[in-house]
Amino acid sequence: MTEEMMLALEEEKQLLFKGFNAKKAFLIGSKISEYAMKNDLQACVEIVANGKTLYHFSSDKCIPDNDQWLRRKINTVMYFHHSSKFIHLKLKGDSGLLGSKYGLKPEEYAVIHGGFPIYVENAGFIGAIAVSGLLPDEDHELVVSTIKEFLD
Repeated sequence: MTEEMMLALEEEKQLLFKGFNAKKAFLIGSKISEYAMKNDLQACVEIVANGKTLYHFSSDKCIPDNDQWLRRKINTVMYFHHSSKFIHLKLKGDSGLLGSKYGLKPEEYAVIHGGFPIYVENAGFIGAIAVSGLLPDEDHELVVSTIKEFLD
C-alpha cells in the first residue's frame, strides 16, 4: 500500500462522527451549497445515509453530467465503504478494473476524488457525502474540510 493510500485511510478514520442524522446532513449540505453559491461555482452535493437521500443540491451552473458524476461517486463509496479518492489510488485511476476486478459497471461508479464515507462511532459505515463539479481534488477537499467543521 502506498503512503498516499495510507493517508487516505487515516483521513477516513479521523473523520468519525459521534452521531449522524438528517439535521446534521442538512447543515453539512447547506454549508457546501452556500460555499458554492457564494463563490459562483459549478458544484453539486449529495448526502445519503441509512438508505435515504438526506440532501441534494445542484448550483445553477451545474449540468446533468455533474449530477451523474455525483451519483457515481456516491455509488463508489456505498459499495467500497471508502472514499472515492482511496479507490482512485487503489485502482491507479483505472476505471476498467471496476468491471474486470469487481464485476461493476464503470458507468455506474467513479474512480475519482469527491466521495467520502460517513462513519459513526459504535455504528460503523452508514452512508456517503459527495461533491462534483470542481476539480477532483477540490471536490474531495470541500467535503473533508466541511466534515471537520461538524464533527462532535
